[in-house]
Amino acid sequence: MLLLFITEHKIQLSIDLIFELLSKNLKIKSVDRIIHLIIHHTELLLLIQIFESAIEVVDEQTLRQVCITPFGIYDNNIHSSDQFYTLLLKENFFYQLPSGETEIKDDFKLTCSDDPFLENCLMNLIEMIVNSKIMNSCTNINHLLFICSRICQNILNLLQYGVNNLEKLRSFCSLIRCISSSVIDNDNALSVLQQTFNYDFECIF
Repeated sequence: MLLLFITEHKIQLSIDLIFELLSKNLKIKSVDRIIHLIIHHTELLLLIQIFESAIEVVDEQTLRQVCITPFGIYDNNIHSSDQFYTLLLKENFFYQLPSGETEIKDDFKLTCSDDPFLENCLMNLIEMIVNSKIMNSCTNINHLLFICSRICQNILNLLQYGVNNLEKLRSFCSLIRCISSSVIDNDNALSVLQQTFNYDFECIF
């Protein structure tokens, strides 16, 4: 069923990555979760298109490490990321810890998401994009703006996910537009953007 959906919509992501993204909800059986998403196929297509867009600026392996790895069951030890959100399951509740956080607090409890794991993946995807490493590997500022804008729009169209750091990506898109409109040459505009991030300007996001 999932393979048919992927083939029908000519999706470029690997089936392994898609399955990982759609099945890592410890409260719901993988098959039930995938069936639910396929029934709500518009939402499923938007989700896949978001991650499909991301692989135009980062490889699948990095995407997997950033989005899927920061997730686990609480075992009295917290191994949080220094850059990304960490999702933990404790006593049947999901907690989303900001980067560098080493303590579970009630404020971190995720209660409004259709799928806390995918919510965390989407937010980490944004953190990954708004990062100097992505900037330094970029070769075309207009293409980067196109990808980021498409991801923003698809996230806005999702009905079941809050993605509380979306404004960070929208601000990033505004910054790129500002630089692009001020500097005509693509190479110079890209250089300005990269220099901005190399001077730790990313901290404002």
